[in-house]
Amino acid sequence: MSKLKKCPFCGNKNIFVGKDWEISGLDKGDGTGYFAAVCDYLNGGCGAAGGYRKTKEEAIAAWNKRESEVEHDA
Repeated sequence: MSKLKKCPFCGNKNIFVGKDWEISGLDKGDGTGYFAAVCDYLNGGCGAAGGYRKTKEEAIAAWNKRESEVEHDA
């Protein structure tokens, strides 16, 4: 598993990776089962999220990707 980068917005190093139902505080059966990385607001973070992905590894990769690494159309 890849190491999680700190939050690009607040600098928090407490990043939580979990399924949608865990993040939203729902019952297990009420979610889609997709994963997201979230700056853990319960541990001093701002709540920023990297978006939902099918796997935990994809969610971590999305979180770790920074704007400076994204190609843009001219």
